[in-house]
Amino acid sequence: MASKIIIKPLAEQDIDDAIKWYEEQEENVGEKFLIAFKETLLIVSQNPQSFRKRYKDIRSFSLRKFPFSIFYIYENDTVFVVAVVHQKRNQTIWKKRL
Repeated sequence: MASKIIIKPLAEQDIDDAIKWYEEQEENVGEKFLIAFKETLLIVSQNPQSFRKRYKDIRSFSLRKFPFSIFYIYENDTVFVVAVVHQKRNQTIWKKRL
């Protein structure tokens, strides 16, 4: 059974920014990013404890086909997405969001 998913506002902004950037580069790539994000989030929601902890209770899992990672906390059968970060950027951005 898949866990409930809550995407925090700053993570939603991360997603929106990535979609916007990809759409500026090439039409429909932002939509492909969103599809890849949703597919990855489904995997995370079905197996939230399977992915390694990066810091305390923060876990991460990488998107396929795009260089982004989803950072999340799993608590009370709920996945709380705290950040969606490009892998070339400072990966500790999510620490400030705790």
